[in-house]
Amino acid sequence: MLIIEFNRTSLSDRGIILAIASGAIASGIGYTVWYNAVRRLSTMQASVVQLLVPVIAATGGVTFAYDVISMRLAFSSVMI
Repeated sequence: MLIIEFNRTSLSDRGIILAIASGAIASGIGYTVWYNAVRRLSTMQASVVQLLVPVIAATGGVTFAYDVISMRLAFSSVMI
C-alpha cells in the first residue's frame, strides 16, 4: 500500500504543466501508433495485441522500475 504524505510534496506550476504535457504527448503518440498499426492487423491479431498491453506494461515495470515479479503477476500474465 502506498501512503502519500502531502506535507513532504512540493508541486510547482511548471512541474504540473510539464507532467500534463508529457502525458498528453505520450498518449497522443501511443494512440497514433496504435491506430496506424491496427489497420494492418487482422481482428484476431489486434485483439491479442490489445490483451497483451498489461503484460507489456508489467514487463516495463519489472525492467525499468525494478518491480517484483510476484506469483499474481506471473499467473495473470500466463492467463492472458
